Amino acid sequence: MNISGLFSNTRTILTALSAIAVVATPSLGQDPPETYDLSVVIHDFKKDHPDFNVLPAVGYGYYFGNVGYDVDSDGNPVFTGEGSKVGLTWKDVNRNVIAPHLFNTCNFAGGDETGGEPGLSSFRITVNESVKIRRSLVDSFDSNVGPYGGDNVGAAALITANGDGRHGRHGYVRVKRWSKVMGDILVHPDDDPGVVVRVSRRSSVSGEIGNMASPAEITVVEYAAPDLPRTAGKIKYRGGDHTLAEDLHCKSLKLDKHATLTLTGDITLWCKDIELEGGSVLNIDGNVVIRTEREFEMEDGSELRLMEGATLTMYVGRKLELDDKSMLNMNTGNPQLVSIVMMDLGRRGKSKMELDDRSMAAAWVQGINAVLKIDDGSEFFGSFMGRKVKVSDRSSLHVDMATAEPTAGDVVFGPTACELGDTPGTIATAATGDVLSADTFYEWWRDVLGVNQSTVQTIRMTRNSFGVYLYLNDNYRPINGLLLGNEGDPNNYHLTVEIDADFTYAAGSDQWFEIRCTDDAYLFVNGRLVIDLGGYGFNKVMFVDMDRLGLRDGETYRMQLFHAQRQRGLAIFRLQTTMVLVNRDGASPAITGVLED
Repeated sequence: MNISGLFSNTRTILTALSAIAVVATPSLGQDPPETYDLSVVIHDFKKDHPDFNVLPAVGYGYYFGNVGYDVDSDGNPVFTGEGSKVGLTWKDVNRNVIAPHLFNTCNFAGGDETGGEPGLSSFRITVNESVKIRRSLVDSFDSNVGPYGGDNVGAAALITANGDGRHGRHGYVRVKRWSKVMGDILVHPDDDPGVVVRVSRRSSVSGEIGNMASPAEITVVEYAAPDLPRTAGKIKYRGGDHTLAEDLHCKSLKLDKHATLTLTGDITLWCKDIELEGGSVLNIDGNVVIRTEREFEMEDGSELRLMEGATLTMYVGRKLELDDKSMLNMNTGNPQLVSIVMMDLGRRGKSKMELDDRSMAAAWVQGINAVLKIDDGSEFFGSFMGRKVKVSDRSSLHVDMATAEPTAGDVVFGPTACELGDTPGTIATAATGDVLSADTFYEWWRDVLGVNQSTVQTIRMTRNSFGVYLYLNDNYRPINGLLLGNEGDPNNYHLTVEIDADFTYAAGSDQWFEIRCTDDAYLFVNGRLVIDLGGYGFNKVMFVDMDRLGLRDGETYRMQLFHAQRQRGLAIFRLQTTMVLVNRDGASPAITGVLED
């Protein structure tokens, strides 16, 4: 942004910084530079500005949707005030936090837009072999609305059968013996629905029986075992309350006699087998990963409970079994809080999740060779992608269609839908991120007489041994004692930052950008929003992979980063990228003058 000459009426004009070296993008075969410098435009604000030093109305955290998808004619973000506070963050297949509107989308920043068509999300029932429903119910609900029940029960369930074409068919569906499907059944485009879908005389399907427009891919989830040496053998808790607050790798874990074990913090529990019986309880109080190479069993009314704000990712080798009124995450308003990956380590590379004898589970489950079996009055809430589904003997399959057909206020989406294996997040509440108005936001990255003052500095990106360029500053106070001064405080707290650079896109070369910061950060590529990290926060992070933006190989694109530090607490500013970024136009912006009285 060229900001020279805007303060001609001010009393003092600061001397411009000396020219800053520009690093050229290395040519093919040329070694990348070990370091390069980026110009940073910093605007200083008085602490009485209405958008700064404010106690967040709905708390610190992640906010999104309060700026438009495109920069304005001046190249700046536009405040819309139509955003929300995030409950759970949206993540890509590698568990990187991503912007919600990039959920399972591609081509968002490319030049060939297609008009905003939403795509099917992972929240549905998709198999590559068969679905069998006998004396049971399949219906739908929307976890964005709330828990299952009452008015939140619908007839929008989606079942798709899409196999590899063995035995002359790509998958089949059987609905028989007084079963009811409240929704649609779709099969492979090459199959005849009248042949591969059979509904008995006393059963019913309320929706369409037809063909998918294109085959649905069931993805293989790659997972590498954590670098966690075994530190314990067999562990058994009989009764009592117990807590685990650090990573544990054991041979087996067993809870019995109403024992309670709470896993707290961001930890990994890795055991060959885990067993809960005798009414035991496993509490999840953090972002927990559980890995079992063989079986995870729950019996005798045992429960796995999620505390408020917790998430659970499970990797199950052979079998996940719930029996005798056991329950796994009965928060049906958020089945996606539990992500279960069946690793297919059983015989012939298969695995099974089984609910029996009035057991219940709410989760997102995936495994290319996994079988989901729901029997004897049991209930499953959520989604499943795998090999087979069998629902029998007065059981129920409640399909969460929360993001299958997005509506206003739900997950937003870009121009072209892709099946990228992203994990959807959740919305806590509508919120503007404590911005007073579009007029006050307009001032953040512009020179406004009587409101702010700006200068230019540099930051140095340094390449590590993994080829990642880093700028890591956990106490970013770049203008202490400068510009408007500290106003009697220990630091000059309230400022905004802008970086304006170019990069050359190389398809398939692992180009990405990540920012970790306090408070707001917005990244635009080719004028389109690709990181949306609004609102007050403490240690927020967001990532974008250039390969999902629809860019053209070999083309040069503009990248703009806008960041604000609005609170008096932490000042984290960390950038990581695999790209060499080049200051635009080969020159640094000028420095503006001081405020008028």
